[in-house]
Amino acid sequence: MTTTRLLSLTRRVHASFRFFCQIRCVRCFQDVPNNLALWIAEQRCSRKTREDTREDTTKSGTRWGHPGRLKLSHSAYPPRSLYRSTPRPRASRRREQSTLSTHHARRPASRPLIKLQGGAGVPLAPLLSYSYTTLHSLPSPRSVLLLTDQLIAMGSYVQAEDEIPVYESGAEALQKLQEKWKSTAAPFPAMYSSVLGGIVLDPAMMVLPIDDHMVHRGHGVFDTAMLLDGHLYELDPHLDRFLRSAAKAKVGTPFPRDALRSILVQMTAASGCRKGSIRYWLSSGPGDFLLSSSGCPTPAFYAVVIPSDYDQCRHGVKAVTTSVPMKPPLFATSKNVNYLPNVLSIMDAEERGAFASVWVDEQGYVAEGPMVNVAFVTPAGELVLPDFDKILSGCTAKRLLALAPRLVDAGLLTGVGTKHITVDEAKTSLEMAFVGSGLPVLPVVEWDGKPIGEGKVGKLMLALSDLLWEDMKSGPDRVAVPYK
Repeated sequence: MTTTRLLSLTRRVHASFRFFCQIRCVRCFQDVPNNLALWIAEQRCSRKTREDTREDTTKSGTRWGHPGRLKLSHSAYPPRSLYRSTPRPRASRRREQSTLSTHHARRPASRPLIKLQGGAGVPLAPLLSYSYTTLHSLPSPRSVLLLTDQLIAMGSYVQAEDEIPVYESGAEALQKLQEKWKSTAAPFPAMYSSVLGGIVLDPAMMVLPIDDHMVHRGHGVFDTAMLLDGHLYELDPHLDRFLRSAAKAKVGTPFPRDALRSILVQMTAASGCRKGSIRYWLSSGPGDFLLSSSGCPTPAFYAVVIPSDYDQCRHGVKAVTTSVPMKPPLFATSKNVNYLPNVLSIMDAEERGAFASVWVDEQGYVAEGPMVNVAFVTPAGELVLPDFDKILSGCTAKRLLALAPRLVDAGLLTGVGTKHITVDEAKTSLEMAFVGSGLPVLPVVEWDGKPIGEGKVGKLMLALSDLLWEDMKSGPDRVAVPYK
């Protein structure tokens, strides 16, 4: 394309932007990329190929976000009177813009310049702030198209002119929430809230107060327990750790331990769920939006049942060392809701094609994963887990340490214990695994791109997995749920 034609095109685009700025609102703002993109594309094509271009643009409508909505009338295109092959003096352009604004203001509402389908009205003027110089500097019509797409994408920052509904009663708000779940299966069959003082089965009511300090200050702790074959596994060890975490976080409890345990069992029974997990929280409670929880009248207790058709893990996964800083011991050794480092760590692993990441402390010792402990079988045949002094004392990991001596008795392992283990030592292990409630043992076959042992699932980790799985199904630390 010659320089003259390119300059002419950019001036026309600039004119079209001015044209859009005069419009108070349009119907279905999301369709604007299609209109403007189609118009620009047609400037680059001969009359003979216009229909083909329109068809191709429709087929690739996902490029602009809305396929199949490109059927326009002639009034959708910027008026030809705005186009000039040479620049006009600034004063003349201002008069032309003023005239254009007056002209559009007089146009009847029943004949919009841009005829689009449905949707809320959105003002365009705040979006289209690129100057003529910016457009003039674009190297190609392709860049004009990309810039147009970027400008239109800015629409997400603009508030619609339609009035926001105001729900004056709880009944109206509840009806709206129930509409959300009407066509969707309830993901959680039961929840308990001490704020409500009971168990709710309607997902529309499974909400937390916005002034709860766990919500806006992160002042809360949580824990979990697995549900398998209608039994809660290791509920008591998890509940004990739960209360230890609450004490460290200086979060009180609205009920004694026995009452908390009874609530969890009754909630699980009311859900009817027989396989999955439960999760529960203690919060400093609702009250205000200050930093201190002194204004919260009483702590709050929440719990929910989470169905899941999980099974024993027998496949191998990849792990990576994360660059996300690990939490200091005060926070790492308690199960609090401040999980941003954990979230960033697991996202880091997923972006690098791994199942989970591994934290390494400042001294170069292996710590833990974002939601799991780590276990190794050394070249000497010893099962080793990192010490729990700086990391969370995993209930499943501790149970594994209690069951593993059976393999020592069988001659498969030479020993079982915890110690500080360096990264170099860990990477020379014969076998490696993540250990956690929902796994319970997940073999790791590759770490940072290098194989662990032979690079395949080892027999020792499978044997340890079998021990834990059997303990979950028929072990002594199971609480039968009294379903009705």
